[in-house]
Amino acid sequence: MRCTTPEEFSYFVINTPGTWREGLADSVSLDGEGRLALAPSANVDPSGEIGHATGLAVGPGGDLFIIDAEDCQIYRLGAEGGALERLECVESCGDEGRACGGPREPGFCDGGLARPWRVKGLFGCGVERGQFRFSSRGEFSGGLAFGSDTLYVADTFNHRVQCFYLPHFQVRMVLGKGGCCGYVSGSGRGEFDRPKDVVTDRRGSLYVLDYGNERIQKFDRLGKFLRFVGRHRLQKPESIAVDKEGSLYVVDSGTATVEKFDAEGGWQGTVVRWPEDIPEQFRDEERPTQPSAVAVGEDGTVYVAESGEGAGSRVHRFAQTLDPARRYLGRFGSYEGGCFKLVAGGEGRLYGSCGPRGEALLFGGEGRFAGQGTYYSKVFDSTIEECVWHRLALEVEAAEKSALELRFRASDDPFTTGQVDERLLPWRPLFKTPHGATAVEDALFPKEAVGRYLQLMFVFNGDGFYTHRVGAARIYFQRISYLRYLPGTYQEDEGGRYFLERFLSLFETVSYGIEQEIAGAARYFDPAAVDGEFLDWLGTWLAVLRDGNWPEEKRREFLKRAFRLYQIRGTTRGLRQMLELFTGGPTSVVEHYRLRTPMVLSANSTLGSSTVVGKSPAKRLVLEDSSRIGEFALIEADEPAAKPFEAGAYGFTVVADTSKLEGGAQQTALRRLIEEEKPAHTQCLLRTGGAALQLGVSALLEVDSKLSKGFETARLGLTSRLGSGTFVGKRLRRRGVIGARSTLMVDAVLH
Repeated sequence: MRCTTPEEFSYFVINTPGTWREGLADSVSLDGEGRLALAPSANVDPSGEIGHATGLAVGPGGDLFIIDAEDCQIYRLGAEGGALERLECVESCGDEGRACGGPREPGFCDGGLARPWRVKGLFGCGVERGQFRFSSRGEFSGGLAFGSDTLYVADTFNHRVQCFYLPHFQVRMVLGKGGCCGYVSGSGRGEFDRPKDVVTDRRGSLYVLDYGNERIQKFDRLGKFLRFVGRHRLQKPESIAVDKEGSLYVVDSGTATVEKFDAEGGWQGTVVRWPEDIPEQFRDEERPTQPSAVAVGEDGTVYVAESGEGAGSRVHRFAQTLDPARRYLGRFGSYEGGCFKLVAGGEGRLYGSCGPRGEALLFGGEGRFAGQGTYYSKVFDSTIEECVWHRLALEVEAAEKSALELRFRASDDPFTTGQVDERLLPWRPLFKTPHGATAVEDALFPKEAVGRYLQLMFVFNGDGFYTHRVGAARIYFQRISYLRYLPGTYQEDEGGRYFLERFLSLFETVSYGIEQEIAGAARYFDPAAVDGEFLDWLGTWLAVLRDGNWPEEKRREFLKRAFRLYQIRGTTRGLRQMLELFTGGPTSVVEHYRLRTPMVLSANSTLGSSTVVGKSPAKRLVLEDSSRIGEFALIEADEPAAKPFEAGAYGFTVVADTSKLEGGAQQTALRRLIEEEKPAHTQCLLRTGGAALQLGVSALLEVDSKLSKGFETARLGLTSRLGSGTFVGKRLRRRGVIGARSTLMVDAVLH
């Protein structure tokens, strides 16, 4: 983003996730607040309880599920961390035998009798239902996937996919050939030869990577075969993933590509070509690699893990764009050998099953960081030949045992972000901080920073536990210093001129920052732009008291609308709009005097039809209908009321939807808000969305209740079925008519 200030400075700014992603990252990523930092990388099982992690999946609640290939168990790790939990399955006793692979509790299956009880057991290795056979070789790892209510497990060397009901992990069905034991591979529909990966889409459909048959099969959520995917296009599929739109991504090691297919199996294009889509500085020509696993993030970013000999393998990020120059986004992580399964979780987390020891690694989120990382910014074009770049301003959060180094390169000849040849265009130092909580937030470019194009390189260093975080960077040009205010004699000597420019820049930086604050003072008067700490201060201008129960976004919205709300304050419309703003749901204000019209003799009353005598609207005396001589007595009052129409004139009821309010504190704040906004002489009755509906007492048409349209007449053989669609009752005033209206055993008898 390029901006121009009134002081004749122009500058580029990087301060959003989108602008940071325009550069390339090597072991550097964005944290949860959109700041640049060393990429996290941690083993989710530092205790070593898992012998060899293979398949991975993120459950509906964000928990991580892991297959241990050594003992054929499945583990769960909570989204917030904690200890690993070994899962138990549930199966019925009877002919299935040792269905869950674990030891039986004595007395449940005595004599092999089929009994309706269920037993719990641990998953294990074997061929029975609930047992698996995996390999500790990563390329033959089993897979996990979650549907809406089902866990799918690719039981690789039993050549089947087992399906378990959630949350008790009871065996639901098994896809593939075989009976109780002795499973064999197959090549027909619904048959597998070493299925190694499974994923589900948003509709619950299941994709199975049939590794031995070099194909992908798709099933619906009930296990019905739907179609083959990519059977004539894929050569050797290795890994699959599905995005939130339902598209399928496949790593094909035969062509070293990542292919994309739609939900109907149609080919949509090649997303990644390996290694053509990787810039040269991110390739290791002496260590060739191949893509081995794929995952797709919530924002559509494609993550591809590589495999190769020795250490130094990485995970690469790609954007889904037709422009090859902007497709590559960088790399992160470091492991030995290859990653054979990647899974994208929430909040930027990425999990991988990597390395010859089968470690379950976490990339992103919280944890240990990489020791060193580099970020290459996009190439900035000033459009000015021989542009003199002036100053760099940073927003940095420094950390202990960490350091940050900045380098740059400038040229009048165009170059690309991925082009790095230090012999032709060397990187020059700008500054370097010592290890420790030292932040450099301002730096003046040296005299070598001349050229139309400029690129920055951020080098992060840490000890694995700490990292600097860069929130924003602003690059100023052309150079305009306070030297221009001094006599020309101070600019005659080149060395003296350069020294004075750098010396005066110290004072310029301070004063320029103050001038920028003054120039941007208007933002403190805008409720949408003001910082949170000034939001309450701005509210005092309009006599708005601070209430901690108001969320910040609602406080901003109230300040935007405060002037208009104050104009209608004290009216039903003003009270309703204020309450809807606070509750976030519909609100109705019902004035009691509107519920009934006072009777005025000879004007709007007819004795026996529209006259009501009594104070309570729920217990009314209606002449000639609910009154009889001897049951009611009309007693004349000594003195009639002076103002008979004021009864209920100052009362009203608020019907509010409070389903979006959090906790009792906000409920109390709602009542306090009503007291503050209503006229002082009125009385209010508050009814929330949880109040019960009582006809004649608390039901208000078009407010919290609606009249039903009634029911359709039941006709035997047409609109009703005996035992299903017939109504049995005693309130019919007419006899039954076969074919029209009849109620068995009431007004109709079958002979």
